[in-house]
Amino acid sequence: MIETGGEGWFVTDDSRQLLLRIRGIIGDLGPLAESGDAMMALGEVWNAIDAILDGQPIEVSVLLTVGFRRSDPEDEEGFEEGLFMCLRVDGDGLILDELNTTYSKEVGSDHFTVSYGHQSVFSTLDVADVCNWLSKLMSVRECDDVKLAAHRDHL
Repeated sequence: MIETGGEGWFVTDDSRQLLLRIRGIIGDLGPLAESGDAMMALGEVWNAIDAILDGQPIEVSVLLTVGFRRSDPEDEEGFEEGLFMCLRVDGDGLILDELNTTYSKEVGSDHFTVSYGHQSVFSTLDVADVCNWLSKLMSVRECDDVKLAAHRDHL
């Protein structure tokens, strides 16, 4: 059964269940927050997911990242790498992706993104992609140096 919310969100029964799973994981990220701003962002993402499920507009723009940046102090090249599982939600919907970064003095910086899904007016989440994103998020979350960062903008 395909449902369309009042604002035109394309929500299938499968994507509804996936959004509920993502919302549940959001509730478990609180201990990683290092600021009140990050805690508020978790609540805003939770509310935005509820808005999608209820067919309501999203009135925030929030990016959550869960990840780490690592370097070896012994490395003379200054090599550094980062891995961040990202969730962005705004008036256009919800995006799940993974950001990988590298840096060295000799080469400079580089990055690439792996997309796991987009919930919007025109697209819905894929079960396998969201399961892969959640699995990777849980793996990253187990690292000792993982942090939750949040960027919040009100529309």
